[in-house]
Amino acid sequence: MLMRPFVLSDTEPVVALWEECGLVRSWNDPRKDIARKLTVQPELFLVGVAGGPGGAGAGGAGGAGAGGPGGAAYISEATTKTHVRNILNKLWLQSRAQIVVYAYENGLLTP
Repeated sequence: MLMRPFVLSDTEPVVALWEECGLVRSWNDPRKDIARKLTVQPELFLVGVAGGPGGAGAGGAGGAGAGGPGGAAYISEATTKTHVRNILNKLWLQSRAQIVVYAYENGLLTP
């Protein structure tokens, strides 16, 4: 999976993924959530693209900072810590730095 900054053409695939995962609520407009996120630290709004550029599927994640707003485009600090801990455990790694090294060595990140 390639992680990269969100671009406007990602909107519909991201919304479709959120809908498929049951993340969209009747009181939230996901397109408005995306527009709002792009006004606050847009560099933190990332997508994961399966299979690299042009691959199938995209998932969005991002946040305005710990405890900040962001609607459906927000991942809390506690959720992030849980995911990092799970990655460390599954890959038998000891630190976040080792996760980065692993990602580069396995082609998940590019410089």
